[in-house]
Formats: sequence, C-alpha cells, structure tokens
Amino acid sequence: MKIISRRLIAILSLVGVTQVWAQSMPEGDLNEVFQCSINPGFTFEQVLEVGRAIQRGPDGPNLVFYRQPIIASDDRAGTINVVRYWDNFEHMNKGLEATQNTASAASHWFAMVDCGGSRRVGINRNIDSSQSSAYEGGNLDSTLVSIRSCQIAEGQGAQDVYSGLLNYDQSNRQAGDRSGFGFVQMIMGGNGSKGSGIAIRTIGENPAGLSRRLDAINHTSIIPEMFSTCGNVSLWRSHVAHWGL
Repeated sequence: MKIISRRLIAILSLVGVTQVWAQSMPEGDLNEVFQCSINPGFTFEQVLEVGRAIQRGPDGPNLVFYRQPIIASDDRAGTINVVRYWDNFEHMNKGLEATQNTASAASHWFAMVDCGGSRRVGINRNIDSSQSSAYEGGNLDSTLVSIRSCQIAEGQGAQDVYSGLLNYDQSNRQAGDRSGFGFVQMIMGGNGSKGSGIAIRTIGENPAGLSRRLDAINHTSIIPEMFSTCGNVSLWRSHVAHWGL
C-alpha cells in the first residue's frame, strides 16, 4: 500500500510539473494602440486632461493609457502611445459606434493630436497575474512600463511564447516584485506578418518597482528560442486616462 501511495504521489507530482510547463494561455482581451503626435500649440498635460474628461459609457473601453517615451527609438521622440483595452471585437465595435454618435470632449481631443492612421490591434495576455498589482491596483495615476518587440520564430506559436514567458517569470521574479507581466500578439495593422509580432510588456506596480525589476534582469542573455529576433527594451511613462475595471 505504501509503495502504491509513493507511486501515486510521484505520478501526481509529475502531472503537476507538466501543467506548469504546458499551462494553457488565457483567452486574452484586445489591446488597441495608436501612435500619435501632439499638434502644435498643445502640451501633453492638456491632451491628458481632455482625455480624462471624455465621457465613457457602458460600451466604452475598460482601460485607457497615454504613454510617453522615456527611452525609445529616435522616431518616437515627441509622440505618445494611446492604449485602449476591450473585452473583444464586439465590445470594441460597440464602443467605436458610441464614440461616433456623441459630441463630447472626444472631438476636441482629436483636434489636439495626429494619430496618422497608426491604429493597431493585438491580443493581450497576462502572465501570472495573481502576483501583479500594476499601478498599485489602480491607485496610482502613472507608472513605468518597459516594452520589447520580438518576432515569433518559425515553428513556434503564441502558446510557446506564453509557456516560455511563464517559465521565465516564475524562475526570475524576485520576492516582492508585483509588476504586471505579459505580451501582446499583434493581429491587425502595422507591418507584422501573420501575427508573428509580439510586444513583451512589463508594467510596474509603481516606478520604483519596475526599476528594481529592470536591475534584476540579465540584459545580455541570448534571445529565447521561441523568437527569431528581438529589439531593445524601451521605457515609457504610462498615465491612466480611464480606469473602468
């Protein structure tokens, strides 16, 4: 009986380990991104103030962030990323229709920026979100975000990316690190090919928390096997324009 019990425990332990490595990735929500420049005569602070004043009904996005580049490619100087989160395409469609049918601060906001048709949409998937508390759970107006763009290698898929990043996070997350960690797989817009473009993003619980995480990372490590190429990490200050969770 004891032998059977030991064997059963061993089998169950092996199953547990397998589940860690082969954990199914979450369904994910939609991440919509605009790359915008601020029109002459306006400041970022004004754009953020008007953005926060936009009335967002029940069909509006769940979350909206305005992100300023701190360290990024040269062509992003003076621009911002506007990031909106939706449940799915049906939710996004309803939200866009509601925006078009209302005269509000939204029309004034679009007079302040030029987004140049840069709209892209991806599937956002959080990794090990039970440990994360980005923006101190919604209690901060801003934090720091790091982003690294990669291309999925041939023969690899989004599940491979999820499993690899989950293992990486579990192996490298320091005690007390409550950063949000995950990736966005771009599926519409941009110059990607067949959903191969991935943006790995880490959102700080607060600016100090993300800084500690960046200090703990081995920035000279090789590119993980599920990617063919990866760019440098960029750093952004992300401001909450709408927190509808």
